[in-house]
Amino acid sequence: MFSFESLFAGVFYLLVYLLSTFSIFYAFIIVKPKQLNSYALLEFKNFTCLKLINPLLLIMLSINFLSLAGIPPLSGFISKFLILISLVETNNLKLLLFLILISLIAAYYYIRTIKILVFTNEKQPKFLSEIPYFSGVILVVTFYFNFLVMLQPSFFFLIIENILTPNFFFFL
Repeated sequence: MFSFESLFAGVFYLLVYLLSTFSIFYAFIIVKPKQLNSYALLEFKNFTCLKLINPLLLIMLSINFLSLAGIPPLSGFISKFLILISLVETNNLKLLLFLILISLIAAYYYIRTIKILVFTNEKQPKFLSEIPYFSGVILVVTFYFNFLVMLQPSFFFLIIENILTPNFFFFL
């Protein structure tokens, strides 16, 4: 029931999900209102003006949400696909059907978030403060992770495989 491929798929999925989720939440945290004494978090409906103020950030958020939803060819799809393949190989069909159902439900919510962000008409843009340079760099680096995994997944497969092999922990 347990195999190296399933462990590999689980670690890869965890890495992709962690970085995509971090990128999304970090984007929501660094965008702040430009008003004085407004340290409270913005409401989600205030982000509907993001397409007018910072369309690049909106594209980055949308691609990260699509990755979490498991839309091909993004990194989220590759990681979910590896999980599903490992479940088929271990003949665990009940868990496979359960994960497919849960992934479909989660995909609905991720895509609905994109629909709200992109297709809601906001006539009056909210004034948001400028994103600091270092925060923008962190956001771009985590965003490009999706593209690197999509374009060259074998590189990340090799890194994870080397970490999971027993020879990696020879110094412990």
